[in-house]
Amino acid sequence: MLALSLTGERDVAVLDVAPAPQPAPGELRIAVRGLGLCGSDLSRYLGHRGVPRLPWVVGHEAFGTVTAVGDGVDPSRMGETVVIEPIIGCGECLRCTGGMSAICESRRVLGMTEAGAGSEHYTLPASHAHTVPAEWPLAVLGCIEPLAVAAKAVELADVREGDSVLIIGGGAQGVFVGKLLQARGIRVELSEIQPEKAAFVADLGIGPRSAPDSQYSRVFEASGSAGGWKSALAAVEPGGAIVLVGMGSAPLEFTSEDLVLRQVRVLSSYVYDHPTGFERAINAVRDGAIDVAPVVSAVVPVAEASRAYESALTAPGKVVISFEEWSRDADE
Repeated sequence: MLALSLTGERDVAVLDVAPAPQPAPGELRIAVRGLGLCGSDLSRYLGHRGVPRLPWVVGHEAFGTVTAVGDGVDPSRMGETVVIEPIIGCGECLRCTGGMSAICESRRVLGMTEAGAGSEHYTLPASHAHTVPAEWPLAVLGCIEPLAVAAKAVELADVREGDSVLIIGGGAQGVFVGKLLQARGIRVELSEIQPEKAAFVADLGIGPRSAPDSQYSRVFEASGSAGGWKSALAAVEPGGAIVLVGMGSAPLEFTSEDLVLRQVRVLSSYVYDHPTGFERAINAVRDGAIDVAPVVSAVVPVAEASRAYESALTAPGKVVISFEEWSRDADE
């Protein structure tokens, strides 16, 4: 079985890693058709975040077709097009049963705590393979997981009619937050310091910040940078809220007075919770509330995976890697 693997710093390769797995009871097997790349993938590619060992099968924003089912799984799921929910809680602890599976202490995270889904075939619990329309293109399938992240942040922020919103950071997360809010009729502006990325976001219909000293009732910090935090703190109006979506390791500078004297709330949103997070994202696309395909700047074949990673480091928009050539080779 072929798999896209991290083999060293800034080095990925397609390796023959193991026989195709068989689904256990309650699981199904997916012929993986591709995966999206996000910031956490890139940080491992650059060596900024370690992996348990090398080579390491990558990928968590994966999607594909159901090719086998284990005992207890409805056989009618064979042939379904699915997107993979890659964070799998234990399902039994208080956090999982209380709607906070994202922070289950025993959670599995594909591509991080265990080998990723970037292989020809992958097995996982049937509950974490979400059915989507078969006609959706790869560019859409590769956006569902990050869209679920954005949907949770939007829900947590409790944005109301009449609120003003600033998003800091024009990566995929910032764009998806903006598009979800625009679909609800909310006025959104976005601040991005890289000119090429700012132009890309503007072409997607999210306008730039109206004035450098303007303030907002909700500020989404989606860059994960210390500078982004500083900008967010300056931009939030008294009584407003900052929502942290991006993650970074740099310390954030502030005093309690910065928050208390203006009664500013700071909220943090980590990925999504099972099962509602993916359902919200899929429904938003299925219902036509948001068109995610234009956010993808490139769909790159797996044979050119190194180019895909390098492009994702600098180019605006989201990059998706296609595994379709593997299935074509198997058919020949």
